[in-house]
Amino acid sequence: MGRPWLYDLDVIIFGRSNSCSFTFESKKIHLIGLPPRSNGNSQKKNKVKEGRLNIISPRKFAKEVVEDFLEEPPKEVREVLKEFLDVFPSELPDVLPPMRYV
Repeated sequence: MGRPWLYDLDVIIFGRSNSCSFTFESKKIHLIGLPPRSNGNSQKKNKVKEGRLNIISPRKFAKEVVEDFLEEPPKEVREVLKEFLDVFPSELPDVLPPMRYV
């Protein structure tokens, strides 16, 4: 999100509790940071509760994205990809193209 949202919403950051609060659409919002990770193997399973905000770790998010990416696309998508094979190169360059003035 960057820093502009902090300024725009006049966010108050609480360092000791690792949280912040602000007002959005006449509602007081208080965001609380994740607790420290435990080193033990007694981690509880994450259960999704209906109607509540569910936040996952970046590592778990990346894992789910990779799993979705590895799945075979639907038939309709495969047909479109075959039609435009020349648009999707098999290898991409490691560097950005040179700067151009518009």
